[in-house]
Amino acid sequence: MRSASTVTPLAAAPAVTLTKTAAIPVDLDGNGRINAGDTVNYSFSVRNSGNTTLNNVLVADAKLGIVAQAGATTDPLAPATRVSTASQRRTR
Repeated sequence: MRSASTVTPLAAAPAVTLTKTAAIPVDLDGNGRINAGDTVNYSFSVRNSGNTTLNNVLVADAKLGIVAQAGATTDPLAPATRVSTASQRRTR
């Protein structure tokens, strides 16, 4: 007996999940307060939560003035994969 199969194409549904994390600030002047000149390190994790490969993924945070490429290369981000990037910001 031969079995039948059916192929049903899925509609493209691109989506991303972004997680932003701030590390403990570095108090460069040692005054016990976070103020101008101190450093905050941020990390961004980008996960392709859709069903379509994403290209040229960038993370931009206008409030921090950060634009970071997600991952070390411009490789496409396949569904269900994750890349991380880090950035450093001095307080003003």
